[in-house]
Amino acid sequence: MRPYTEADKARCQAIFDDCVSEFTWLNTPKPAPRIWADDRQKVTTWVADVEAGDSDRVIGFLMMSGRNAYVNYLLVERDWRLCGVGQGLVDVARDAAGVPLSLDVDEENTRALSAYRAMGFAPLRTERAEGRRLVRLESI
Repeated sequence: MRPYTEADKARCQAIFDDCVSEFTWLNTPKPAPRIWADDRQKVTTWVADVEAGDSDRVIGFLMMSGRNAYVNYLLVERDWRLCGVGQGLVDVARDAAGVPLSLDVDEENTRALSAYRAMGFAPLRTERAEGRRLVRLESI
């Protein structure tokens, strides 16, 4: 786990595109982030990488924004899910933030809801937004 660098952009974009393609309940695909990391806008991204030959390969990332430690995205490459990558990224972000993390998950994304609960997130409320039902979760 390490901070994002501009060299990670293409790989993070590929992971984003692949993961979002699984969100079949969305009427229109989510656009990729315009900014992956920016101190002025309080956007921080951490990546998880593994050794791949002579270099490292990014296999997941967590993007957090604002002083309220809101997780915009936590996405992990398919082959690396359920291997602790997401938990590692959450732990790094939680330690850096120093406060509980919060995030929203589409109610239809039952796999993500289960994963977040297993990582120590608890549901706070459900609300409608953009024609969808979103569950707000907070890390304990």
